[in-house]
Amino acid sequence: MAAQEAHPNMDPMSDPFFLHGSDQPGLLLVGEKLTTTNYNDWSKAMLNALAAKNKLGFIHGTLVAPAPTDVSFSSWKRNNVMVLSWIQQAVDPLIKKTIMSCKLAYEAWQSLKSRYGQGDMIRVAELIGAIATIKQGNQSVTEYYGNLIAFQDELDNYQPIDPCRCTDTSHTTCVSMNAVFGYKDVNSVIQFLRGWNDNFATVRSQVLFGDTLPSIDRVFQRALQHERQLFGTQQGQLVTAEPSAFAAQGYKRPFPSGKRPHCTF
Repeated sequence: MAAQEAHPNMDPMSDPFFLHGSDQPGLLLVGEKLTTTNYNDWSKAMLNALAAKNKLGFIHGTLVAPAPTDVSFSSWKRNNVMVLSWIQQAVDPLIKKTIMSCKLAYEAWQSLKSRYGQGDMIRVAELIGAIATIKQGNQSVTEYYGNLIAFQDELDNYQPIDPCRCTDTSHTTCVSMNAVFGYKDVNSVIQFLRGWNDNFATVRSQVLFGDTLPSIDRVFQRALQHERQLFGTQQGQLVTAEPSAFAAQGYKRPFPSGKRPHCTF
């Protein structure tokens, strides 16, 4: 029987066994290699890169090896070795030595996750303390917001919320999960307001005494507008308060604006 012709409009990337000509074992998928302290950021970057190449099944264990006699075995083997090589290329040389004996991309990924992805209680305690005490100090609104959200985002990685397991088959909004994420949104806004210095006292009062508490994105926007009114278009130095006890970088949002999880069970 003649082989079935591929559909002319079919995207070759939809096939998890597809490898582009630029896909080589020495390819570095992320800008920052894994160290002993950056697993959360590194794993997110790697997951995005592998998702773009449709290779997540090789690290999640959903694309298991077919029988050696199966016609797809050679394609699976080639892709497994490729993904394994990408993982090895994306880690610090000292860490790389610890996964060189792995034969499966899934095995290497799980090994790294179990060693570096488990939140230790010391770091969790540090993050809780940092979130509770962080102050704007002489940072701009954008810098202060980025530092706060970076702490909250890392803590969420260490303390993830289990997905909804209710039996609502209508797939409507899960009220319980809505409430949980609603509380987290409120806590984020309150903590953001608490850390402002005295330049933002008026805006803080307006937000707190309003009929409804705005989203953190909306509060950030109002603070940014107020900062521009105070200092013009150039970012000036603000009146100092206590600086944050910890340093963090990045501009991350804990929840998609206006979105809540929906029950999928």
